[in-house]
Amino acid sequence: MDKIPADLVGSWIKLDAAPQAEEYPDVLRIEPSGIYRGGSAGERRFLIWDDGTVRKVRSDRLAISTATDAIVDYSFRLADDVLEITTPEALVLRYRRGP
Repeated sequence: MDKIPADLVGSWIKLDAAPQAEEYPDVLRIEPSGIYRGGSAGERRFLIWDDGTVRKVRSDRLAISTATDAIVDYSFRLADDVLEITTPEALVLRYRRGP
């Protein structure tokens, strides 16, 4: 597994409260090894990103394994401490770097 770039490593807290974003984790933890763990802030619910792998495949693309074990290609952008990930369905998810 390729290591993930240092600027993506750490904890990320979801900024979006849109109903369409509900299946994505409220908190995302990315390890240097490319392993991630997603979690919910409140009640337990199905999360598309629960636990899995993430790797940078291009300067603007991430390959993330999902709860169904599919590996999905997402576009992303990192500006300051905000990580934007765009799903194949054009849903933009915004995460702020956490503690």
